Amino acid sequence: MSAARRCAVAVALGALAAVVGGCGPAGEPLADRPADRPAASRPSAAERVAPYVDLTLDQVPDLAAVARESGVRVFNLAFVTAGDGCEPAWGGVLPHDDEGVARQVRAVRKAGGDVRVSFGGALPTELALRCRDVADLAAAYRTALDAFGVVHADFDVEGATLADRAAVHRRNRAVSRLQAAARRAGEPLRVSYTLPVDDAGLTAEARELLRDARAAGVEVAAVNVMTMNYGTGPADLVDRAAAVAASTQAFVRELWPEKSEREAWGTVAVTPMIGVNDVTTEVFGTADARRLVAFAQRRGLAWLSFWSLNRDRPCDGPQPAPSNYCSGVPQEEWTFTTTLAAPAR
Repeated sequence: MSAARRCAVAVALGALAAVVGGCGPAGEPLADRPADRPAASRPSAAERVAPYVDLTLDQVPDLAAVARESGVRVFNLAFVTAGDGCEPAWGGVLPHDDEGVARQVRAVRKAGGDVRVSFGGALPTELALRCRDVADLAAAYRTALDAFGVVHADFDVEGATLADRAAVHRRNRAVSRLQAAARRAGEPLRVSYTLPVDDAGLTAEARELLRDARAAGVEVAAVNVMTMNYGTGPADLVDRAAAVAASTQAFVRELWPEKSEREAWGTVAVTPMIGVNDVTTEVFGTADARRLVAFAQRRGLAWLSFWSLNRDRPCDGPQPAPSNYCSGVPQEEWTFTTTLAAPAR
């Protein structure tokens, strides 16, 4: 997500403080699945919607309560970046194994859901830029995943991080190592890449990242396109998202020709920014969300997400700029969440 989509981590952070754990050897398997996390199975419709949750804000929704109210069962926890040296931390500041986050994860799993850990974002420093050794980088990623026994990892790569080819190469090899260790442990690590687009689809640098991932042997479960903030004037954001998704599906088939048409569509995920985007002429409304659900179900997309759950509520009056805490459009609390989780009508 762009810098404007992220909070400035100087907000009140006390509720998310804890102790940092150490990095283990990268070759070790991921931690055993906790008893409170359900075993992997074919995703239900509710699991095909996975909102991003900004854990670095001073107000974080009760995820279990949202799950009960909306039916959503999967949440993308954002973002793990580099803390001190090559250590993972939420937003570069908060310890990776925070007990407050752990309570949220336990409650979501008790409600029958699960979480992804999302690494990267626009700011601050992504781990692949700080960890210069592939083994150290793999260990840092593994430490963050093991903190909550997570087997779904998302890598949001954009901006200067995406332009750094050495970091891209290093990350992909670290992810490949993680997946190999997870397979040996008997529980595969499912990996998604969240990448920027323009009107033509994935950017050239995003395509190069995926080519490098394939060469590194990474098994990519989903290519998640950020359909937001195009900056090229007002337009129908759902039509744009559909066109970008189609272009991405075609690229997936080119890169993985063994995939069928349907399997390639099932590798594409779509993430709009709800409400008023950072490019304020671009507005994704609740009617747009209903249309996007219909498109996703028609094409059999891997999943839908949005930036962010923290914003899925009405603003308390006019906002001078897009807010981290509300959408900027008329809505009730959790309207986008429930709409995107509902069957198309």
